[in-house]
Amino acid sequence: MSWYLIDDEPQRAALRAFARLPEAAQELLRLFCADPPIDYQTISEMVDRPVGSLGPTRARILDKLRKLMTEELEGGART
Repeated sequence: MSWYLIDDEPQRAALRAFARLPEAAQELLRLFCADPPIDYQTISEMVDRPVGSLGPTRARILDKLRKLMTEELEGGART
């Protein structure tokens, strides 16, 4: 059963990293992952940001999420 814990760790690390993001970043990622998908114009209106800022903002958030996840996988949260 220990293989399950090892396989599950990346998912748990991702969830811990996601929880460390600011609330606004979490909200924006949730909107981008909505099912059915939400178009950029609607997301723009929902978060009161220009459409052209959404892609770059998403990229920055995902970069931060990758860094946080790496920290989580390497042995714990660092601030």
